[in-house]
Amino acid sequence: AIQMQRHQARTLLYRASLLIGRFDRSLALQVAEVAPSVDLAGESLDQLIGPWIDDIGEGRLRVSPLVDRAGEEILSSQEQAAVHRRAAEVMGEGNTFDISRANALCMHALKGGADFVLTKVAIAVMSTGAQRSNDILDWMPSLAGEAANRPIYPQNLHVSKYLRFAQVLLLAEGNDADHKLAAWEALCGDIHAAPHGEDAELFEYMVLSKVLMSPGLARIFPNPIQLLERHHELTLSSPRFTSLISEIQQQKRPEDGQSIVVSSLFFVTQALAVGTVERQKRLF
Repeated sequence: AIQMQRHQARTLLYRASLLIGRFDRSLALQVAEVAPSVDLAGESLDQLIGPWIDDIGEGRLRVSPLVDRAGEEILSSQEQAAVHRRAAEVMGEGNTFDISRANALCMHALKGGADFVLTKVAIAVMSTGAQRSNDILDWMPSLAGEAANRPIYPQNLHVSKYLRFAQVLLLAEGNDADHKLAAWEALCGDIHAAPHGEDAELFEYMVLSKVLMSPGLARIFPNPIQLLERHHELTLSSPRFTSLISEIQQQKRPEDGQSIVVSSLFFVTQALAVGTVERQKRLF
């Protein structure tokens, strides 16, 4: 019985060693339930706290550096993926998630193949304003740093496309122009490679509507006029888009009470970012 208990504790330790950063007791017990489940997981965890898992206060735990990621050498790839997936699902449940754990959440979801959680992360970034995206950048360096020469999530290219858009928004107001441009070009490649249809056009329209209002992205667009024309073309092609723009333009600007003209907002955003004579010629 003692030998079995030690085996259960070792299994839990290997699983916990895959958890990224700080975690709480409930998350450790959740990964213990991954099949095959760890019996008496609470007792096993209590045995590990102190020797192998540090209690850092305020209900937070952290695996000792001595065994960090040890599970990568011991557990099967299937069990590792299941642990990451369970961690992502637990951390990402509910309507909101802890921004301080956003990086760990994204990494667990990528390693565990948690499509729904990855989509949720992408939409959360897409739903923020430009300045807020810049704030989130500090909390999500793994997604922002993803290479642009391959899909972020090859298991599901639809989800990967949304993650790429989120990456572009995270990088938008940052200073790494080369990486920003590479991510943008990768996103354009994803858009052009998608099968033609209503969903593809909706995604492209959403992308253009968001990026054309970003001063940071305006500084790296090779041909902003082409983007403005494409947005206008899509607006005219769909009653849904036309209606959306009409609703926006019925609103009044608080500073002078004048109607909002979306195309003018886009153009001004691009014009203010013009830094060279060559770019001025492209815009004007």
